[in-house]
Amino acid sequence: MLEDKKKVYLIILKLFLYFFYCFIGTIGTIVVVLLDINSIVASSLVSIIVAFFTVTINDENHFSWATFCGSFAGMTSLAILEANYSSLSINFILNSLVLATITSFIYALSEFISYKFPKVSFDGYGGRLGTIAFISVILYILILKFGFNKNFNFFSNENIFKTKLDYFLLFAIVSSIIASLISMEIKNTVSSLNENYKVITVATTGLIGGILITKIPEYGLDYGLAWYTGAFVGMSSYYVLMLKRHFFISGLFAGIYFILTRNIFIGVGGKLGFISFLSVISMRILSNGYNFLKGYFKPPDKIIEELESGNIEDQRVDDNYAEKLVENLLKAKDKINISQNDIGNFVIGEKIDIQQYEEEKKKNIHYFELLSKKEQDFVKFINSIGINVWCYLKKDKDEFNIFSYQGIDDETFYNVRYRVESKFISILNKEKRIIAFSKKGLNQPIFYNKISKNDFNKLSILIIVPIFNNNILNAFFFIFDKSKDIEYSKRNYYRIYEFYKNNFNFFN
Repeated sequence: MLEDKKKVYLIILKLFLYFFYCFIGTIGTIVVVLLDINSIVASSLVSIIVAFFTVTINDENHFSWATFCGSFAGMTSLAILEANYSSLSINFILNSLVLATITSFIYALSEFISYKFPKVSFDGYGGRLGTIAFISVILYILILKFGFNKNFNFFSNENIFKTKLDYFLLFAIVSSIIASLISMEIKNTVSSLNENYKVITVATTGLIGGILITKIPEYGLDYGLAWYTGAFVGMSSYYVLMLKRHFFISGLFAGIYFILTRNIFIGVGGKLGFISFLSVISMRILSNGYNFLKGYFKPPDKIIEELESGNIEDQRVDDNYAEKLVENLLKAKDKINISQNDIGNFVIGEKIDIQQYEEEKKKNIHYFELLSKKEQDFVKFINSIGINVWCYLKKDKDEFNIFSYQGIDDETFYNVRYRVESKFISILNKEKRIIAFSKKGLNQPIFYNKISKNDFNKLSILIIVPIFNNNILNAFFFIFDKSKDIEYSKRNYYRIYEFYKNNFNFFN
């Protein structure tokens, strides 16, 4: 009972701190804008200062995120806040405080929802924080409009869609794309399990745009705002946008949406983040639609059924794969013993001894018999899609150690272990979802100091599959996808993701 009360008090304290940091972000940005500094630079500066502070105190929470979100609300036009440059009017002060309060409350609420319902929180989607700020500012405006009869015009006097397109404005699309890629690359360079670095990444990119891009004659402000919009795309996590071209296309969408909406919701803080969020969502819809048409989202049972029958539909293979496939089929037909290298490339046909295949496969999986039935099913599944390099780490007192494995080097076996209180484990506990890292995303000590050079150099994607018991991390899989074709690795990721999503309950 005492533990439950303590947990509730800690949650309340954390929500209060989220409120406080977001409040500081909103008010701080408004104050910097009052110093006649453009809103992009103001938002970036305030966010970088707080993010560096949270990194310095080794904070593992999203407090810098809260400040970043508040800074977007603080980018709201001073005209909407009824600012008076000659003196700080009471109306302006009250309006600023009300806006900061609304934004901080909604952000704290979003963190609570993210904690209780992580699957519907859109964590990892670039522009999510801006969307929260945008909703907050709209709510603030509606309160003033209907509660105090204030009039606001969300549209410019100009036509939203001009009959004659200004071709120089199209460079805003280029600005957005470049910013999204730069933001992504900076994130790769300074990548860390401390999430505050993401804020530093995007804010630094925004600072570049706010100082340099806005200086371009006539179109500088548009290019700078498009740049900041694209920078938010680069904040997306790898499990949302896995490949560089995904960031490119999302940046393209962001630039197009920016041009189409440049005369809508003028001066409303958070608009740029909302555009980025819509862009990432559009990319996800486009990607999922493409994968669906290509058959990437086949149910796991369908994939296994095809493998067992030998009737494989919609499988893209190269000559090397086809050669191995034929070789394995001939070996099975002649009842030749199966070697370890054949496992994972092996396809079961009508004349193949399935029991023999299973027994031979188990010999190459260490401690397979110690796994639960559900864990064995998962291992069989990843083997069936051609992945036979993995390790399964299970909690043992104060450490997560390898419990079962297949195909990894001895160096990886001896080094891959994590303490329960480590940053890495705390992130997995917090995220509660399958996570994929590209080779660039693995460029951090928490990985390359543990994975052998042999396993690391051949790695295409590392997929982390967490397993929870009573909502607490109990174990996780490190799945080493070494496919030569990144598209095939991506395909495997989606297969594992769908299997995980459809069978998540059996891990609890």
